[in-house]
Amino acid sequence: MNKELLIENFSYEKEYLKNCDFIMENSLYLDVKFIQRCESQINRKETVQKIDKVINCLTISDDVERGIFEFSLNYVKAHNYPDHFFQLTYNDKLNDLLLNLDVNNKRIENKTLLPDLLSGKFSGQIIAF
Repeated sequence: MNKELLIENFSYEKEYLKNCDFIMENSLYLDVKFIQRCESQINRKETVQKIDKVINCLTISDDVERGIFEFSLNYVKAHNYPDHFFQLTYNDKLNDLLLNLDVNNKRIENKTLLPDLLSGKFSGQIIAF
């Protein structure tokens, strides 16, 4: 019998973290209540829609948002900022990435990020880092 499937080994926290699909190992040690408090400050679906207006691929847009979310959690925790800094960090990272993903942005002129992302050269989740 698989030991992970035993009821006495079940943990809501572990399941919650597993569903977050984090890519950084240290993210697995974040307090679930901290993650939930931070998540309650933002509208993740709205963020995915904003990203998708630039990317036009919902799957990749969702990956990018998950990266922004994970980056922001780790940034706030690593700098010992209060929880309300999460929303500021999240929105700042979102705006930074939206500017860099816009191939028509004359000020940034990042012509390679979006094509490389769409071609699969790297995961959408990783660009927030």
